[in-house]
Amino acid sequence: MSDILNTYWDDYVQIHQVSRHQHKVVWAIKNCRTSCFGSHIEKCSNENCDYEVIAYNSCRDRHCPKCSTSKKLKWVSERIKELLPIPYFHTTFTMPPMLHTLCLFNQKLIYDLFFKSTGYALNMFSKDPKFLGAQLGFVGILHTWGKSLWYHPHIHYIVSGGGLCGDRWLNLPYQNKFLFPVKALSRTVRARLIELLEKVYSEGKLTFPGELAELSNPISFKKFCNTLGGQTWYCHVKKPFTGPQKVLEYMGRYTHRVAISNSRLIGMKDNRVIFKVKDYKEEGKEKVVSLSIDTFIQRFLWHVLPAGFRKIRHFGFLNTGFRSDKIRMIRAYLEKSASSIEDNIQSWFDRMDVYLNHVCPKCQKGKLVFYLNSS
Repeated sequence: MSDILNTYWDDYVQIHQVSRHQHKVVWAIKNCRTSCFGSHIEKCSNENCDYEVIAYNSCRDRHCPKCSTSKKLKWVSERIKELLPIPYFHTTFTMPPMLHTLCLFNQKLIYDLFFKSTGYALNMFSKDPKFLGAQLGFVGILHTWGKSLWYHPHIHYIVSGGGLCGDRWLNLPYQNKFLFPVKALSRTVRARLIELLEKVYSEGKLTFPGELAELSNPISFKKFCNTLGGQTWYCHVKKPFTGPQKVLEYMGRYTHRVAISNSRLIGMKDNRVIFKVKDYKEEGKEKVVSLSIDTFIQRFLWHVLPAGFRKIRHFGFLNTGFRSDKIRMIRAYLEKSASSIEDNIQSWFDRMDVYLNHVCPKCQKGKLVFYLNSS
């Protein structure tokens, strides 16, 4: 990715308007692990090994294909401590295409409304005695891309197969089959998001540049919302994960994923970028896609998140403020400790330990120790 941006970025910005934040992100990716970010010395801790190397520092930008692995492993290691011996559901809410253009010019605001409306729907159904009558715990992860880097905002949720009612734990009535009715969930999300959109519009918080200028008229915006309310909004709930290990594998794949990884890039030819995609309509069959340089960079920039925006959020009894206490309460009620799932997660810890502790590539015994490079 850095090669593509180093080669074509200057030409791209001469033709296209780019925000200051996008400039900053691209500069970081272009210069990741170069002298721009300084360097450090890595030495083996084994006294009998003389391995030593000077390594450049990474940019640590969350959009960089080189910098996501360590953050992912650290984040997942924290979530391991919160795993419960219960079923977990994978639920996905997708933003309708009609909202895409408005969202691109109001990303931070509309992404936030999307989180609020989907979280509201899950909380509402979980607290209804007809479905559960308790407080769920769930984690949401925003992704904005689809196949071929197309703009496709959607939120993946990992949802507990039960919830807290006071100090009691209640299992979902059909926890081995389904979470809640997906059509009803979709309609609730749709109604809530349109309600929130109308609210921020009345407060003058939305912007309508270029082709969206017509929507600044209250009558046109009301018509837009009415049309939006008549569309189908998609929600998909998979069957529960088969165990804690599957939850961890999912977290490892999705939480800190970037729009496109270096492993998917094949090369550049005739001012085009060639990369691999998986076609899930054909059972994940791998295909090759070719895009012009301008189109590729434009699509990549669509997925640069607003500065400071939280793409991973916790809800219900997993809310940051009190989740540790709630997890202890649930485990005590279920009479199962963290050790009940240790066998399922130990392999993850082993993999994480090898990566985070940087085993010496020469002797395979010592660990690499980092020192500041004073030169």
